[in-house]
Amino acid sequence: MVFHPRDPAYRRSLTRRDFLRRSLATGVALPSAAAILAACGPGGPGGGAGTGNTPEVRFGTPDKPVELQLFEDNAAIASELEPEAGPLVIYNWENYTWKQVLKDFGKEFGVEVKYETFYNLEEAVAKIQTGEVTFDVFFPTMDVLPKLVAAKLAQPLNHDYIPNLSNIWPSLQDPFYDLGSRYSVPYTIYHTGFGWRTDLLPLEVEEVAAMSNPYDIFWEHGPVGKTAVYDVPRDALAMAMYHLEGSAADPNTVDPAKIEAAKNALIELDDRVGLEVNIDIAYVQIPEGRMALSQSWSGDMLATPWYAADPAAEAGSFRYYWPARDGFGGVIDNDLYAILKGAKNPVLAHHFLNFMLDNFNAMKNFSWVGYQAPLSALDPADVIANGWPGLEGYFSWEYKGHWDNLLPAVVTDQDLEVATRFHGLPLAEETLWTNAFAEFRAGAS
Repeated sequence: MVFHPRDPAYRRSLTRRDFLRRSLATGVALPSAAAILAACGPGGPGGGAGTGNTPEVRFGTPDKPVELQLFEDNAAIASELEPEAGPLVIYNWENYTWKQVLKDFGKEFGVEVKYETFYNLEEAVAKIQTGEVTFDVFFPTMDVLPKLVAAKLAQPLNHDYIPNLSNIWPSLQDPFYDLGSRYSVPYTIYHTGFGWRTDLLPLEVEEVAAMSNPYDIFWEHGPVGKTAVYDVPRDALAMAMYHLEGSAADPNTVDPAKIEAAKNALIELDDRVGLEVNIDIAYVQIPEGRMALSQSWSGDMLATPWYAADPAAEAGSFRYYWPARDGFGGVIDNDLYAILKGAKNPVLAHHFLNFMLDNFNAMKNFSWVGYQAPLSALDPADVIANGWPGLEGYFSWEYKGHWDNLLPAVVTDQDLEVATRFHGLPLAEETLWTNAFAEFRAGAS
């Protein structure tokens, strides 16, 4: 039997919600990855210009893309080196890569692959900084990557080993946050919309799209006890900003008044419906019927049929909508691969990145995880209808006839043209977001 990545057999007993609640209850401050990295040297790379011997952290934006800096004492590996004997050590979110794909890589290169996991990026960065445990491949977000680079915790990539980078959408081969892909290559891409069940919330996509502001669905139609948002500060607060400001909202704002207004909007919503604030709401609680409406990452919604007790009867009721396609604004984000400076197997790590950017291997991983790589070869409509050649028996075709309604959850390169991208914020500005969200969470249902 092939378990899905979010099968109950894989779940941890301590959820993000439990972790945060316990921390707030005991008055323990939760340091962000930025705060942790800010302590990594004289002055710390908390943002802006460097202090002392610490380089600046270069945060790129779509309007002001950046080249991440190179250092003489942190050079890329040479070309034409033989891969090491391993074991290759992967450091990633739990269940965010299919173990079968890792086994395939290990078999091809004759090495062992170890998969180590972290609970959140704060834990991951703290462990990487200690140097007590060495990892080869890490999966940062685009806001954490520049901080890793400034702290010299990531190493530059040698593209001679990664020809499959050409399989990725051209815009992400040279991304604004890492021009030239000096330190990273894309892993998955997803947008943040919302999902619901029409049997519990009788609205069709066309009705939601016709609203003056579709983000109002939470405040106007959210069912009591069955409405949810993610336990992630930027995502949850950004949704509230779109509710308040429509397409004019800026999910990268550092205006304290706007962040405060978003916090208050979430508190108002919680007072109305008793919000569920969790990380597994979309891919588990919607198909299980515990939630009717949830903020949803597109990849999570593509995983929902795995959890329906009876896909033939239930999966057809699942819906996903991302308002940006209709001009209402919305966020796209992507996760990354990076190779750590302390990697014991840097050549092997480069081969792993190239292996995972192969179209077939990336699609195989997509078939299990539900999160897609931004592949130029991917035709979403064809994949949903017919599957991917050679992967019969996986993903969409396993629930054939129950996935057409989730086609909007597949991301296209055209979506980037209408999306807002989260970008990194200096520590002081990021703290405005994390503190506001902590205040909301302290009183959330």
